[in-house]
Amino acid sequence: MENLVLKHIDVKEAQEIITKTGLQCDAPQKLAGDLNTWVEIIDTAQKNRNSEEKLSKPDIKKLSKRYQKEMEEQVDGLLTALSLKELYQEDLIKKGYSEDAIKECMIITGTLTQIIKDKTGRIINETEALLLDKTGTRRTEYKTMYLYEALPNVYEHNFNRKFGISRSEYTGEIFGPGVQFIMAVCDFQRIEITKYSIEKGYRRRRKARG
Repeated sequence: MENLVLKHIDVKEAQEIITKTGLQCDAPQKLAGDLNTWVEIIDTAQKNRNSEEKLSKPDIKKLSKRYQKEMEEQVDGLLTALSLKELYQEDLIKKGYSEDAIKECMIITGTLTQIIKDKTGRIINETEALLLDKTGTRRTEYKTMYLYEALPNVYEHNFNRKFGISRSEYTGEIFGPGVQFIMAVCDFQRIEITKYSIEKGYRRRRKARG
């Protein structure tokens, strides 16, 4: 079965998507990152499609939550250490530590925080991919997930507004920035789509999820 092939979006392309959407968004880098996270999730799910993984949906959800909790605990610990270093910097200097040494330690602590977030984020993506693999293994189902669940979710988190689809009562024309966003992303992903298929697919997906 042919896989759904998605490309990574760079910051310049994310900015073009923002322009085509017609809404304010000051963080094209975050938008690119969110879009690429879903590219990786779906890519991993497709690679795992024929794996012998026997985890059930509840097991996978528990695994994902566990990783998330462990990450939060580790990061909280590092941030506490970082704040304590700042709070007691003068006392550390009195104990013989130089300002440069303290500063370097703070930089290392901040870097460790980011490493933990990045590594745990990748693990969580893999568990989410396993969960996605349990819900559908056909190319069309991955495409439906990407277009009508992933992209609306990314839209809401980056443009700070609810995803919706409007239709003119006079002309029947479908419009709205959310639709423009999906159309813009599909241009870069070389996915052929129309406004009408977006409306149909999104409403069908919502109905299926209850």
